[in-house]
Parts: sequence; structure tokens; C-alpha cells
Amino acid sequence: KGFTGMEVKDIDAETASKDNINTGVLVNDVYEDGPAAKAGLKSEDIITKVDNKLMDSKAIYEEQISYHRPGDMVKITYLRGGKEATVELKLMNKETNKAITQKYTVSSTRLGADFKPLTAAEKSKLGINAGVKVTNIKNGALRQMNIPEGFVIYKLNNKTYTEPADLIHDLENVSGRILIEGYYADGGKATYSF
Repeated sequence: KGFTGMEVKDIDAETASKDNINTGVLVNDVYEDGPAAKAGLKSEDIITKVDNKLMDSKAIYEEQISYHRPGDMVKITYLRGGKEATVELKLMNKETNKAITQKYTVSSTRLGADFKPLTAAEKSKLGINAGVKVTNIKNGALRQMNIPEGFVIYKLNNKTYTEPADLIHDLENVSGRILIEGYYADGGKATYSF
């Protein structure tokens, strides 16, 4: 299986009506140094075709990519600002994909979660210039705090964070009161205090 270095999601009704489209998948995250980034794709682009086949859903997109092996060239047709463009990207292998995604994701066994820096698109959507996203929550401190999957931690005890490693360090070593301010995946604001 080859990897593109980007995450996509199905288009919601809001995006479909705003951009007046009824087919495609939305680029959610683009990993720096990955094939998609090198080909010039950006988050918020809408992929309409892969190898000239229409992409109606994330499932179809993933199936089409899965037919390819690492090193294969894949033709991606996308819309940006209503204009269509086509690029070719060279799929990377599993090891390279892991290295690229992990470079930006930091795991903490003690806290029981993975921490990711926010993409530019996520920051602008929430209207903030810092923050760390919590994913892959397992048993650990965060689950005990009831912090949900995809939650964005903006401040810990009134300090803002952009680097996952800094936040993990401070969370693991915090003593006394904990005040976490942040945002749910849908943009709703929340505060947790312990």
C-alpha cells in the first residue's frame, strides 16, 4: 500500500453548498515533507478525481489509493477556490509515512494519548494561533479527566502551547490545580479544572 501524506474526509453539507459541489473529498491535513505537500496540495482543497475516477466519498478515495504501491505516480484532480487543477504525486511507503506523521505527533503513555500540533486550517477555523490536538485516547490521565477525542488544548494553567512535547512535559509534571482551556472538534469552547 502506498501513502499520500494527507488525510481526507467526506464533504459535509455546509461545504457542499458553500462551494456548490456535489462530489469529492476534503483535504483535512497535509503532512509537511509528504508527497501531497510536495505536489502543492493544501488543507481545504477538494479532491474530485483520482486517476480520472470521480471521488464520491472517502471510502472510494481510499480504495482507489489502495490499488497503488509505494513509488507509483497517482494523478490527483482538485478544486481550490473554484478552480480545477491536476497534479501528480508519488506515493511513499509505510516507513516514510510513519516517520513523517510521527515527526509531528508525540505520544505519552502516562497521559494515555497522542498529541498533535494544529494545522494552519485548524487554527484559522478556531480563530487561535496556538493549541495542541489530543487523539488516540487510551487508558490514562486524560481519560480520567474525561477529555474527549479530538479535543484541542489551548491553555494549561493560563499558558498557551504550540508544541506537543512542551504540553506533555508540563501536564506530566503538574502539581496542584490543573486548569485546561480548549475547544471541542466542532469549535465549542470548554474548560476542565481539577
